Amino acid sequence: MKSIWLLCLALIVSPTWAQTGPVSNPSVQDFVNALKPASTTRGLGRNLTVEPARVERAPRIDITVGFDFDSYRIQADSKPTLQNLATAMKSDDLSSLRFRIEGHTDAKGNARYNDTLSARRARSVLEFLTDQGVPGDRVSSIGKGASEPLVAEDVYSAKNRRVRVSVVD
Repeated sequence: MKSIWLLCLALIVSPTWAQTGPVSNPSVQDFVNALKPASTTRGLGRNLTVEPARVERAPRIDITVGFDFDSYRIQADSKPTLQNLATAMKSDDLSSLRFRIEGHTDAKGNARYNDTLSARRARSVLEFLTDQGVPGDRVSSIGKGASEPLVAEDVYSAKNRRVRVSVVD
């Protein structure tokens, strides 16, 4: 019986950071599911108590956002994804949370350039979200350059060029 409960609990709190690449075209519900913190249900009856699994990282999702080459201008085909993100952030499930927008690059180019470009791209996404009605005090941005590749075996992989949205404690 105990193993069944542990299996169920593992399925409920499966980590969103285990994704293998950026998500393309996520829906509003995809964002809510990825960013909503795990529930902290404690009691299951008189003498049964299941402690929630310890989640080491805050909920997060990597998404694909297109930018013009050597630019921080968001491409038109990425705007529906960001509109879905804004809608999710304003939803009842996420409206009390704060978020960090991280810009990431691949390893092409020098580190200083990549750091600057990723910061500008993250800031551009933040400004888009606030233009969509997400309160500015709930969103921050940072550029990570190529310092945290999603695909460490291939630092030049396109999957490393992404925007990460994380819940801030």
